[in-house]
Amino acid sequence: MNEHHTNKHDHSFNDRRAMLAGIGGLAAGALLTGSAKAGPLDPPPGPIVPTGKPLNELEPRIPINAQNTPGDADSMFKIIAPGSYYLTGNIVGLVNKHGIKVAASAVTIDLGGFMLRGLGTIQGDFDGIYAEDGRERITIRNGYIEVMGRYGINLGSATDCVVEDINAKLCLNSGISSGVRASVIRCIASDNTSGGIFAGEGSRVYACRATGNSRGFGVSSDSLVDDCLSVGNVFNGFAVGGRVTNCIAKENGGIGFESFGTTSFIGCVAVNNGSNGILVSNNSRVIGNFCHGNGSSNAGIVVFGNGSHLESNLCIDNGCGIEVNDSGNFIFRNSCSGNDVNWSISFNNYYGPIINRAGINTSPVEGNFAPSTLTSTDPHANFTY
Repeated sequence: MNEHHTNKHDHSFNDRRAMLAGIGGLAAGALLTGSAKAGPLDPPPGPIVPTGKPLNELEPRIPINAQNTPGDADSMFKIIAPGSYYLTGNIVGLVNKHGIKVAASAVTIDLGGFMLRGLGTIQGDFDGIYAEDGRERITIRNGYIEVMGRYGINLGSATDCVVEDINAKLCLNSGISSGVRASVIRCIASDNTSGGIFAGEGSRVYACRATGNSRGFGVSSDSLVDDCLSVGNVFNGFAVGGRVTNCIAKENGGIGFESFGTTSFIGCVAVNNGSNGILVSNNSRVIGNFCHGNGSSNAGIVVFGNGSHLESNLCIDNGCGIEVNDSGNFIFRNSCSGNDVNWSISFNNYYGPIINRAGINTSPVEGNFAPSTLTSTDPHANFTY
């Protein structure tokens, strides 16, 4: 009992000591703070010098305006020196003038999400952005161009250029025209009078879309076209030389895919085009494509010339499935179904057996095993079903 009372008294005493020590510490801190001296209030001698970065370091690019890039007789704005330029607002075109004329190489233009809007027929044969002949390494990105009197972007006489994230619409010639060794990336061209997107030899066109133009894509030889979509153009969807992969041509009035010389079409889809789905000439490869519902008097795949390789394609409900007009071509592992004529192959071509399984009844399958109903173990066999 006494021991319990003593411990309780000791705890109370210790708590008081801790509280007093804390109060003493606070008082000492206040005393020290009160005795500390403030810094000098007067500024140091000499002129006042800014401590931040100058504006040209915060934004080293050059704004496109009348002061920095004044135009000339046929342009609203003209770039005459290499560098990085940007728009600060929308631009409305003037009669008989390009929006921006590029008269230098090594130029980047960032539209900043703004629009260049032309005047249509009133503007005359002038472009949204025009590069003079012989210029190179021009990059244009990130904005909208529409209703130009000629091209939306005209880099046709320039080389090694990049056009990315541009939407070109309602121009009286083509939406985007670029020269040799161009890169056109994530662009949209729609409702342009002549064509959607054009690029010269050795170019790369990636993730672009062309809709409602006279022609969709025109890309010259030795080029790469990947993941692009061409829909509802008046004539051809794609006319390309080089390699085309994972692209779609749908409901174009002419041919879905047409080759410029030796071309590979791999993993593409041609659906409901007014003429042939895919048309190739000499020494081309047509592999793993799907062609459906193309021209009632045309074919899913058409081959002219010799030396082409057709493999693992599927052609359904076309006028003709696969049509090979000349000799010396190699045709295997393809399938045709529901075409008016499934196969039309000229003499002196090389093909695996064509196995007709159309209208053949087979047993249902439920479980883990069933015998083949293909009636062929030939790895090169083509099938009609």
